This record gives sequence, C-alpha cells and structure tokens, in this order.
Amino acid sequence: MAEITDEIIILHKVTSIEEMTIIDEYCKEYDYKKYVGNSNLNETKCYIIKYDNSPIGFCGYSIKSVNDQIITYPYIYIKNKIANLSISSMFKLISHIFNEEKCDKILFTVYSNNKNMIGILKKFQIKCEGIFKKSVIIEDTLLDKYIYSILFSEFEKYKNLVDNFIWKKYSF
Repeated sequence: MAEITDEIIILHKVTSIEEMTIIDEYCKEYDYKKYVGNSNLNETKCYIIKYDNSPIGFCGYSIKSVNDQIITYPYIYIKNKIANLSISSMFKLISHIFNEEKCDKILFTVYSNNKNMIGILKKFQIKCEGIFKKSVIIEDTLLDKYIYSILFSEFEKYKNLVDNFIWKKYSF
C-alpha cells in the first residue's frame, strides 16, 4: 500500500531517495529537534504527510515484538502546528498501524515541551502510562518524558471520538 488516504490527509509511504530528502530537511528544522528529538529513521517505516497534495510533515513508526505482543512506537511531525491536521494525521497513522500492521499496542513518547500533542492525547482520553521526570535533555533543558498508550481493543472508542471531532470541524 503506497498511500493511506481520505479526503483530508494523505500519508504517502516514502519509497525514493528524493522523498527521504524531504524528511531529512524536516529533521534539520528547529521545531523538529525541539519536539521530536532524534529518531533513527533507518529503523522505521516513514510516510510524508500531505494536505492538498503538498507536504506538511512526516510520520512513521518502529515495530517490536515482545512476548507475542506487537508493540509500535510512532512519531509524527507537522511543520506548522495546525491542530486539526495534527489530529487527523495522528489518528490516520494509528488506524493504519492497527489495521495494516495488526499491532496489539501503540506507545507514544511525548516530551513535556510538546503541549500540543499532550493536549491532543488528553482530549481523546488516551492513557498516560507514566512520566519520567527530567529524563530528556533538549536544548540544554531537562524535560519530562510522558508515555501514552492505546490498545487495539480500545481503538474503536477512540476512532468514534475522532470521527465525530473531525466531522464537526470540517463540515460546512
């Protein structure tokens, strides 16, 4: 599957060196380093996020198998922190992970300076599994690391919440 799409957001799987160059450019940006840190993109599946056929960011995930459970660790970066597009992109990625990868659990790592993502996760009642106090250094600042999770068995509840939210925001 090369693209995951609906009428709002497209997640385009990175398949070429030229597309990887787009992601490399995003990784050099100040906001990426500040909010996402350094992901090892060689160990992940990468997608370019497009809105109106223009790149607005990227996302991806790595997969680990632990005791017959498939756990996925996603990341997402939207260039211009547009809340509605962040929400739609994140839940499109979650849906793809659960439906295509047959994952059992998704674990999100979010730093305390990323108030936008923490707000989104709280808004949709995704569980905070723990907080590692002052465990990450970004720009010479000690930050907390939050761990959020969602199980496949909980996904339908979240999907309905998100569908209703997106429908209200984009209906005319």
